[in-house]
Amino acid sequence: NQKDQLISQPYDLSAYSQAYLGFDHAYAKFHPTVTDSLVIYLSDDCGESWTRIFAGGDDGEGSFATAPQTSTGFVPAVADDWCVWSR
Repeated sequence: NQKDQLISQPYDLSAYSQAYLGFDHAYAKFHPTVTDSLVIYLSDDCGESWTRIFAGGDDGEGSFATAPQTSTGFVPAVADDWCVWSR
């Protein structure tokens, strides 16, 4: 039940007519009863308000995992360990 957050520095995209966000994620479930998730929010007013633009997590069927469950640490080693998202 731990939550971590990362807030990037502000980016001024006003000179662009369109902007896109993309990222890669790699995840293998470690404990059978504990799941992780990733939620991404975007702010266009310097953090006064936030819009959720992505939410991903395991649904019990391994939908978020990019590798099989492990009982040791997971370190992505091959390209297939990664999932690419863009919007």
